[in-house]
Amino acid sequence: MEEIDTNNLGDIEGFRIGEYFVTFPPGEFVKEDEDGHIYVLVDIYKINKDNKATRMQNEHISDELHEQINEQINKFLVAKLDDLKKGD
Repeated sequence: MEEIDTNNLGDIEGFRIGEYFVTFPPGEFVKEDEDGHIYVLVDIYKINKDNKATRMQNEHISDELHEQINEQINKFLVAKLDDLKKGD
């Protein structure tokens, strides 16, 4: 399993939700499915007590955490849209 040192989290773009750290993978991370729905790819790491964060597999992520991540991404998008509107 992929691990990152939590002492370096400040060098990685992402956000924290409880004991999880969520990052965006390199490259295109905003995708569109064949039905036209847009979604965002993320990498999710669980922060351990030994100052390491282990990348989680999707099947081990709870529905509640998925919902929290979606809510945070939506907050980021709304804030950015508000900033863009103010610039007009």
